[in-house]
Amino acid sequence: MHVIDYIIVAVFLIGLLILGWWLSKRAGKSTDEFILAGRNMPWWLAGASLLATNLNASSMLQDSRKIRQDGIGGLWFTWRSMITSAIGSVFFSRLWRRAGFVTQMEFYHCRYHGRGADVARTFDSVIYGIIVSAMWASIGLVGMKKIAAVLLGMPPEFMFINMMWDTDIVVIVFLLVITLVYSAASGVHGVVWTDMVEGAIALIATYILLIMVLSDVGGPAQLRQDLIAHADGEMLLSLMPTVGAVFVFFIVFSLMEQGGYNPHIQRSLCLKNEREVMLTSLYSEILNRVFKAWPYYICGLAGIFLVSDSYLLENFNPGIGPDGSPIADYEMVFPALVKQYLPVGLTGLMAAGFLSAFMSSFDTNIHNSTSIFTNDIYRAYVAKDKSEKHYVLASRIYMIAITVLAAGIGIMVNDILYLFMFAINVMQSVGMIKLLRFVWWRSNIWGELSAQVCSIIITVLMLMGTMDVAAEWLVGVFDVELNNDTKWVARTSLLWFSSTAVSLLVVLLTPPEPMDKLVEFYERVRPFGFWGPVRKHTTVQYEASDSLPWLSALSISIITTVLALIFIFMGVLLAWWVVVMWSLPFAVVGGLLYHLAIRKLYPKV
Repeated sequence: MHVIDYIIVAVFLIGLLILGWWLSKRAGKSTDEFILAGRNMPWWLAGASLLATNLNASSMLQDSRKIRQDGIGGLWFTWRSMITSAIGSVFFSRLWRRAGFVTQMEFYHCRYHGRGADVARTFDSVIYGIIVSAMWASIGLVGMKKIAAVLLGMPPEFMFINMMWDTDIVVIVFLLVITLVYSAASGVHGVVWTDMVEGAIALIATYILLIMVLSDVGGPAQLRQDLIAHADGEMLLSLMPTVGAVFVFFIVFSLMEQGGYNPHIQRSLCLKNEREVMLTSLYSEILNRVFKAWPYYICGLAGIFLVSDSYLLENFNPGIGPDGSPIADYEMVFPALVKQYLPVGLTGLMAAGFLSAFMSSFDTNIHNSTSIFTNDIYRAYVAKDKSEKHYVLASRIYMIAITVLAAGIGIMVNDILYLFMFAINVMQSVGMIKLLRFVWWRSNIWGELSAQVCSIIITVLMLMGTMDVAAEWLVGVFDVELNNDTKWVARTSLLWFSSTAVSLLVVLLTPPEPMDKLVEFYERVRPFGFWGPVRKHTTVQYEASDSLPWLSALSISIITTVLALIFIFMGVLLAWWVVVMWSLPFAVVGGLLYHLAIRKLYPKV
């Protein structure tokens, strides 16, 4: 980087600090402002924040690696979360907003009774609110370590004031101090507004790189021809995973992983009403799955011809293969292209883009973690009935602690994709009980607690590597190809079915929740599903927003529209015009169905 590039980065960082300081007085009024922005956040701002949250510096590296090693079909690992989000926002996120919770962990005292609800709430607050949030935050740190190594050209260690300093640690500490200052000062107000600015900068920088890379490989048509002629061309351009069962699993699992903790739900709790949750859903998914991702995907494919394995092995720390041999680290392809193609000035803009992507994801995760700690641990059990200023101060102090934890994970781990998959597995280790508690009145606190105990055992087995061994055995039993996706699917299936079986058995062997508790929950949330015995004791009136056919149509419209736009972008960027022609009608029909469904569900708004 040139001195001009450093000036651009410095101006960007100073601007963020000024914005955080400007919003700090508003955030310091109360925890309602600090955590929920007064429940008055507009849908377009929430959607832009969700884009920036997913626009992690690690995703640039991770996504370009994924498509290079597994082809377009390997992206279903990422796209399945779009299906999960479309279903979750329509059928669940709106219920979280309807309930009016401050955080998701308040669910336990609304749905269950007794001391068991305290235990379950505290358990999930620690596991998801602290540990998993720290893992998500640390993923960006791992990405920034790798990016700094390329852009700054720094050695693993350097001498300063007669002392040897570890480069990774210095980079992490610098980034965390800047992010922590404006996040702790301004709360969710600062997080969402800086997210919007950071997201815009990151998008501009990545699209500039996309144009330069495409130009060097001869344009979209030439890139596609080169891919067709490549030895792995069929795999690289396949629209489906190489193993059909993987695709089926991704679709089915999108249904099964509903109802649990999702850091994006916290944004839904900040919105004005349920309709705004629906608007945010489509808007954020288009931004995330279409506009954000394709520069990384195309750079990953073009990198096959522009950044060789031998170059990666020679210039960057290699990974270790199953047989112990060194393998090229494909997560270094994207930063290598940045270094190779961007001139002075644009390199600084891209560096600011990397910082934007990291900060926007990191600040959201530590803010979500802080919200849960303050509301569900500190205020609920440690320091009750204190002033609002006391809780805001406690939130800011806790932010420092969760930042230190995330930094520790970021220093120890160096594989982004592995950490990403592991974090997802930890969240899924409780099985189906999170879905059942919404749709089945019979689900009780004992099923929830038994699933939580199972999740601890499963997580320990994952850390020991036992789950990986079992997953490889399962792949061998079904005689399918062993790759990243099949191994992840096998591991996820084992842990999910184990916890689900245990929790279901416990639910059937123990009594249901007291009827008065179930009636209170039903009248507050109005969940769908198997609630017949409870409905008999309520006087809740049917509303248009509870129409299951129109809710289903809305969810289908989001999936159809976003998938069609994904393939339209792919078709344009790879000159694959047949795909564009087939996808356009689906995008139009999906958009019209979405508009109609919104009008039917919320006619009074």
